Amino acid sequence: PAMLEEIDASLEKHKEDSHRAEVLTAMRHTLCGFIQMLNNYADAAESHKGEDGYDDEKLDFIAKNCRAIAKDRPKSFAEALQLTFLCHTAFLMEERYAMALGRIDQYLYPFYKADIESGAITDERVTELLENAFIKLQKDIVNICIGGKDVAGNCQINGLSWCVLRAVGNCNVPGPNLSLRLTENTPDEFLDECLRIIGTGLGYPALMNDEVNLAGESGQVAGFLA
Repeated sequence: PAMLEEIDASLEKHKEDSHRAEVLTAMRHTLCGFIQMLNNYADAAESHKGEDGYDDEKLDFIAKNCRAIAKDRPKSFAEALQLTFLCHTAFLMEERYAMALGRIDQYLYPFYKADIESGAITDERVTELLENAFIKLQKDIVNICIGGKDVAGNCQINGLSWCVLRAVGNCNVPGPNLSLRLTENTPDEFLDECLRIIGTGLGYPALMNDEVNLAGESGQVAGFLA
């Protein structure tokens, strides 16, 4: 993988710097361990093929995605979501809890957009994949965020934001926590759907005022730098 090549190149460049070499070597061990973990998940999926209670097609899908991201960067929405979930899983194995997946509808959006435009996936399938991930995350303390502004001040609600919202509503379980970064130009129909899901008793998404929060964060940074 490209990251290993970058680490090896940096190790060669800084081989006389013991501190850097030590850090880079640790990074290499960690990445190699993660790659092995991905392949182990692929092996585990394939090992259940032909057994009662398992769907061979789904097992092949899991194994294919895990092997793909073990070798290279994700090329599809399913691969990108699988990588996100297994990165989270790796953190839990290190006992790093209370993690946040961040603005999942932003960093996974390029994969979603490409797959939707090519016809490789549908919103229904995206929602189904998200539901599978969220059900697995329900016992973890983890937050997911959608919406908010870009640097130009434009609301970033997109098709994937809708899929995330629907998936959380369909799962109807206590976790993961979902937050909406609410802006002055958040579409009314999206806010209405958020309120409908909150009203079911689920209580999510939590509504966070992006205008106030961003202004507050900017003030804190300015004060820190003054």
